[in-house]
Amino acid sequence: MQLLDYVVLNHRGSDETVRGTAADLILDIPYLIVDGQIPPRAILNEVLGRGLVDAGMSGGCRWTSFQLSESDFADVLTELRARGGKRGETLRFEAPRWVDRQWRWTAWLAYRKFFA
Repeated sequence: MQLLDYVVLNHRGSDETVRGTAADLILDIPYLIVDGQIPPRAILNEVLGRGLVDAGMSGGCRWTSFQLSESDFADVLTELRARGGKRGETLRFEAPRWVDRQWRWTAWLAYRKFFA
């Protein structure tokens, strides 16, 4: 998998430039993977196309925007499933088809966590 450079933002101002894979970046973006759920490609491309996620005191990341092809997405899924989450949790990919925007992803995660 191709390496890319990105900056991990620290709320204290000690930002750090990192070289890693797209999977590394996805794991470093705050609140992108929640409860072990990997977002669908459409959501990842929406986020990765921005080039910045700033979660305030939770930090964030800045990178050159890009998109994942279907092949790239398959590679990212394989790497994420093999590595697991930042705390060693098993990562899953099981979102319904209607989850095609970040706001729908957030709503679906909240529903699963609090009502399902």
